[in-house]
Amino acid sequence: MYENEKILNKIKILDNFLKNYPDARLLIVTKGQNVETINFLINNEINAFGENKIQEIKNKFKNLKNKSIHFIGRIQTNKIDDIVTHCIVIHSLDRVDVAKKFSDIEKKFNIQRDYFIQMNLAKEAQKGGIFEEDLEKFLIETKENLKLNVKGLMLIPPQDEDPTPYFRRLKLLTDMYGLKERSMGMSHDYKIALNEGATIIRIGSYIFNDDKST
Repeated sequence: MYENEKILNKIKILDNFLKNYPDARLLIVTKGQNVETINFLINNEINAFGENKIQEIKNKFKNLKNKSIHFIGRIQTNKIDDIVTHCIVIHSLDRVDVAKKFSDIEKKFNIQRDYFIQMNLAKEAQKGGIFEEDLEKFLIETKENLKLNVKGLMLIPPQDEDPTPYFRRLKLLTDMYGLKERSMGMSHDYKIALNEGATIIRIGSYIFNDDKST
């Protein structure tokens, strides 16, 4: 229980820090965490969780109530049915075929999910995401043609570079296209992201490990 109390205390520290940024909120990344820890957080009125593997979501959250699960991983086409079933927000939309399948499922079951388009501003080969020059066309396809509820853009900047220009560019792009949300910033760079306009920060290692970044 002591470890869980330490985790809860770190979340409270982050929540208190976010009071300086009233438009931003915390998404707790719980990949690798056990059901007991997550249940402890839910019992303490924390219910927004980010996960990147659908099987882990199914295993950990199937018997837990009052939770809000965000999918933050690479989307596999054969997992979309499960993602729609278990997640209310998808942060990593980046392919037309995937967007079409989400749209088909929403129409079939008369449901709606929220989406972020993942951007790849540095054009890193190992990462998913839309290139900046393709964003307008992708927005037309997803928002206008497929009627998906695209709330904003998501970004993971290059690991060994200053993230500031990437966060700044993402803010500019959301403003340019009339989007309100920016999912950017993790344990090592969330303060920079907040200063550049993040509305969702995705924090895992600081909360659950011995990360001293805050």
